[in-house]
Amino acid sequence: MVKISIMGVLNLISLEEAILLAKSIEDDYLRSEALRDVVSELVRAGRFEDAVETARSIVSVNFRLEALMNIASGLFKIGERKKAEKCLRKQ
Repeated sequence: MVKISIMGVLNLISLEEAILLAKSIEDDYLRSEALRDVVSELVRAGRFEDAVETARSIVSVNFRLEALMNIASGLFKIGERKKAEKCLRKQ
């Protein structure tokens, strides 16, 4: 099996395509890792609702929590403290 970094692919495709590609990965661990990386890019793009929706689809608890913490951090940085707290409470 060849592991392809979703981060390397993100420069070539849209975030919507990246989400679909990541969700199509059969291995739970690799899919969770890829979705976490996509969430990071969604946060960078300011697409917090899409980031939360994508993070909630992550099977791995560790990767899901990393993604949610990244979202909360991004929300906090733009002054959305209540949304950041809500994001972390609804794991």
